[in-house]
Amino acid sequence: MSTRRVARALECTLSTRVAPGIGITFGALPNAHASATSKGVASWAAPKGGYFISLDVLDGCAKDVVRLSTEAGVALTPAGATYPFGRDPRDRNIRIAPTFPDLATVATAAEGVALSILLSTSRALLERAAGQVQSSLSR
Repeated sequence: MSTRRVARALECTLSTRVAPGIGITFGALPNAHASATSKGVASWAAPKGGYFISLDVLDGCAKDVVRLSTEAGVALTPAGATYPFGRDPRDRNIRIAPTFPDLATVATAAEGVALSILLSTSRALLERAAGQVQSSLSR
């Protein structure tokens, strides 16, 4: 098979199989839980030339989001995978690659990830608020 034919086949596969998964993921995350972005607990960037979604969550929550997603049956790359040696100093980045599952599964998985983000960040924010209250009471 010529290089040109391989390139065309890859482009066709990416545009018909992978790109819709990216679109569904971007559609499901904000549409399912717009409050996540309005509260500043999650942000993501559309891929520019690639098919990975770089998802940033509240500092200190990425590992917990991956754990909660895994418990819900959604397989994700390890938190911080985009950093050298997989060590994200802020524990906030998750790389999502919605390339293998069918589109219906991607939509369900995106909903699971969005719920995991909201649960993890809600817990973290409550812990921080409780710490502030405790600190002000002990003055």
